[in-house]
Amino acid sequence: MKIPIFVIVAFSIAITLSGNLAVDGSGPITWKDCSNNVSVMKIKNITFDPPGDVYPGQGFSLKATFKLKKEITEGKVNVDVQYGVLHYATGVYDLCDKFKEAGLTCPVSKGLKNGVFQGRVPFPNGYFKFTINATTSAGDKISCFTFELNDNI
Repeated sequence: MKIPIFVIVAFSIAITLSGNLAVDGSGPITWKDCSNNVSVMKIKNITFDPPGDVYPGQGFSLKATFKLKKEITEGKVNVDVQYGVLHYATGVYDLCDKFKEAGLTCPVSKGLKNGVFQGRVPFPNGYFKFTINATTSAGDKISCFTFELNDNI
């Protein structure tokens, strides 16, 4: 099952933020870091448009500025989605495909990068939690984070 909202998180692969972060400071979207100090990516800035609440069927974009500690040539992204207390979906995605969707091409060299991710809110209002784990084929950690949307309108 393809998860369209995953596009916004796939390139935010290595969120190294302490605690919670509301993307625009007022909306229902939060991120939590579950990576460790050996993770390859660190997010520097996230801009969410539109700011604030999002609604089913609405389009959105997320611009992420992140720093890579080393070049990324390949990898996979494991995504687990929870809706309320129920397990909703699981998927495995090619990391380079997700980079391409955000305007980047593998290999992605180390240094400061920008990616713009597009999506559409495809689900009913409620609580969704995405757990994202990105690794190389050798099992080295690129990133781990959770992305939560709590839009009980």
